[in-house]
Amino acid sequence: MLGEVSAKYQPGAVELRRVGTAEPTTVKLDEAVFDNEQTMDVIRRLPLKTGYKTTIPVFSSLGGATPIPIELEVTGEEDVETPAGKLIASRRSSRSARHSGSPPTRIVIS
Repeated sequence: MLGEVSAKYQPGAVELRRVGTAEPTTVKLDEAVFDNEQTMDVIRRLPLKTGYKTTIPVFSSLGGATPIPIELEVTGEEDVETPAGKLIASRRSSRSARHSGSPPTRIVIS
């Protein structure tokens, strides 16, 4: 485990409390961000059709003091056979400022 941190989001800032530290750290934010734990829920609500592109500002309370812009692009759709039946999957590619890129990932949409 990397540690334990609680994050309290406020307009324009997030207050981080690390276990074992008496004083919280306040990080100023220039834009609205999504907590790292919300990322998949946010992606599920996007219009994931071929050609769709967006950037999602993500804040990781364990990761540091700056939001990470996650670039997302839907590169295609395909049918995927699952135990629950045939579902539509979106192929996507994503990158962040911390990583040069990742292999295509499938997100199953039901």
